[in-house]
Amino acid sequence: FSRHAEQGRHDELRDDLLLGLKLVLSIGIPASVGLVLLAEPLTTLLFERGAFDASDTTRTAEMIAAYGIGVWAYCGLLIVHRAYYAVGDRLTPLRVGLVAVVVNLGLNFALIQPFGGRGLAFATSFTAMLQILTVVAMLQSRVGRLDWQALLSCVLRVGIASAFMAATCLATLALIGNEAQTGERLMRVALPVVASIVVYALAARLLGIREVGILIRGESNSSTNQD
Repeated sequence: FSRHAEQGRHDELRDDLLLGLKLVLSIGIPASVGLVLLAEPLTTLLFERGAFDASDTTRTAEMIAAYGIGVWAYCGLLIVHRAYYAVGDRLTPLRVGLVAVVVNLGLNFALIQPFGGRGLAFATSFTAMLQILTVVAMLQSRVGRLDWQALLSCVLRVGIASAFMAATCLATLALIGNEAQTGERLMRVALPVVASIVVYALAARLLGIREVGILIRGESNSSTNQD
């Protein structure tokens, strides 16, 4: 980003930013889905013992799932903020971040009553989503308009692949017993994770999500930028 900005090549900066966002979405969206679906088995495996009982597991899993829906947004902000820094704009991310703090605080008060503790997690996730949409839209005044059609196409295909992945994860969970032993708990996490990764990778290949190939095998990104 910095090299492109220094040389005034905003078109290339924009292309690399688009690629970065697509890479983040191609792993962030399925990561969000997986974290939501596996929040309870993960919590059971890691924490449910001693004084930490099943009711504690339920509350903790709800919090993890609520935070999990914003994984793609948290990761995307890191990419977009670096693009701002590359063009010498450090104030815009700061200002948007300060507004996000206020929005988050308002959502905390609004959601804690109906949802309890998980309302705070929902507020954080929703704020991150709003924040990344805002900073991406505002960045276009500095680098030019992004190819939203390509970005939305990526989101659609990633969403379809994630749906297949989610179905596989749920089916695998249904086939595994919910036993109290550590070994069974570990299998209840490991098997769905492995099955989900395999199905998502296959679905991504069939749907032409080249960003997954870039991440896994380091494929050329020349055609991806033209998607």
